[in-house]
Amino acid sequence: RDLHSFPTRRSSDLTHRMANAFRNLGLEKGQRIVLRLQNCPEFPITFLAAIKAGLIPIPTSPLLTWKELKFILEDSEAASLIMSDDLIPDEI
Repeated sequence: RDLHSFPTRRSSDLTHRMANAFRNLGLEKGQRIVLRLQNCPEFPITFLAAIKAGLIPIPTSPLLTWKELKFILEDSEAASLIMSDDLIPDEI
């Protein structure tokens, strides 16, 4: 068993499963999704899954204010927002 390839195979599997989840949620090819995630392993997996599903990922900084994020959501006409739980603002 090649232990060095496990992380690649595992992340590829997660990316494929997440891409399918995006499709199952009704997201369609060409739609934009905003990503507001910490610097974590989930970020590249989510980004690549969006591309694999034919979506247009829009990465944003976790340091944006809610007002700034709201502007990006509206201006980009994003179909969805993917956000880390710890980044959900209190004012929602």
